[in-house]
Amino acid sequence: MPPPPPFPDLENFPALASKVVNLRPRPSSNLWGETNPRGRPGAAQESARRVPRRAPPAPPPATITAGPSSFGDDIQTVMAVLRAVSSSEVSEFAGQLRTRRNVEEKLLVLVRYHYLMARACAIAGYVQLRTDRTYARRGGTALYCSRSLHCCALTIPPLINMEATGCRLAMTGHRTIVVVSVYLPSPKPLRRSDLRALLALEDAVILFGDFNCKNPRWGCAIMDQNGEKLDRLQYRLEFEIIAPSTATYFPYNDSNRLSTLHIAFTKGLAIKNSIETLHSLLSDHRTVLLKMGLPDGGRPISTIKITD
Repeated sequence: MPPPPPFPDLENFPALASKVVNLRPRPSSNLWGETNPRGRPGAAQESARRVPRRAPPAPPPATITAGPSSFGDDIQTVMAVLRAVSSSEVSEFAGQLRTRRNVEEKLLVLVRYHYLMARACAIAGYVQLRTDRTYARRGGTALYCSRSLHCCALTIPPLINMEATGCRLAMTGHRTIVVVSVYLPSPKPLRRSDLRALLALEDAVILFGDFNCKNPRWGCAIMDQNGEKLDRLQYRLEFEIIAPSTATYFPYNDSNRLSTLHIAFTKGLAIKNSIETLHSLLSDHRTVLLKMGLPDGGRPISTIKITD
């Protein structure tokens, strides 16, 4: 068998035939610039073990950038409102908002500090009365009184479980009425002392809010302990319960039942009233509207809304 023809490189470059090519790979270097020592068995394996293997960096998630005339304008409006409130929380909120570069991150900041918006919320033509919680960072009760009405703030006596904000309302043709915005946090029990203290504020009283008391008498599917106790206290403390004809609480979980939690208690009133549930806000707690009118059938003189 004739010998194989020489490689083309050897024909073109005969000097390569006398060269010895070293095919041994060069020593690898680790992260510290050290090379594997020659002649040392297992040095390459030790170096490979010391160098951590890292996965390639993941690409950044796709985000939506805020346009100069869309979300940016909304943020300027939010900041203008928050200038009415001076606190360290507002400074923290503003600092975090400025460092966010896309819509999703800015929205997360707004959701985290949404309670500040409630504090700074001002309505033209109304006076805000507010009672913040002392045992928590957020929460409380509030009233907005029209400047056209003759009303003033009211000092609420110490309560055990209820939260309340109240005002005195002077009316033509009727004695002074005390209006109180009330919230009973769940699952705190209804205390007779709390209810009695609020009803004793004046001869004519309206308590309006979320009492978290369930009873079929005012449209709930079940009766809980608070609802049963409230049913008994109504006759002992001599007040009336006014409830809308439709539910006020629409839980996000379909397995939970609708309930009427936002109701009103009245004592010593000689005026007509009506109450209804409004569905204009997409909240699990619907807005409730209470209207009061003169005894002779005149137009309503006052309107009260509650919402969560």
